[in-house]
Amino acid sequence: IDVSHNSEKIAASYNNLTTAIWTVTTGHSLQLLSMDRALRGSFVSFSPNPEIVATLSVRGGVHLWEVSTGVCLRAFDTNGPVVSQLAFVSDTNLLIVKEADGEIRTLDIDTGRWTSRASGGEVTRGPVAFSHDSKLIA
Repeated sequence: IDVSHNSEKIAASYNNLTTAIWTVTTGHSLQLLSMDRALRGSFVSFSPNPEIVATLSVRGGVHLWEVSTGVCLRAFDTNGPVVSQLAFVSDTNLLIVKEADGEIRTLDIDTGRWTSRASGGEVTRGPVAFSHDSKLIA
């Protein structure tokens, strides 16, 4: 589950291969994104632009979706399975992904390039989060 940066939308991924997006004030459904079976078990995160969401499959693969149309804009491969939520760095187009081997990778969604990697140490399940100034990651 994620809330857009402007607090107007909520997105949630389900095991039935869908991600639903609603408006906070009305509760009306804006979009239902249907994913391929290979994407089962996805995580979701709003970009700083509330019209774009990213989904991440536990089997690997990042997809960017346009909220208003439900169209998949771009897809990026990961090195392999993932174990954690993905997160955008505040006010950037950088997306952080934690993979099953404990490696934390940064994806520039504008260029499609993986820009950095860091060892996450012991593999644990759990969210990826940033400090408000985007200088620290947990």
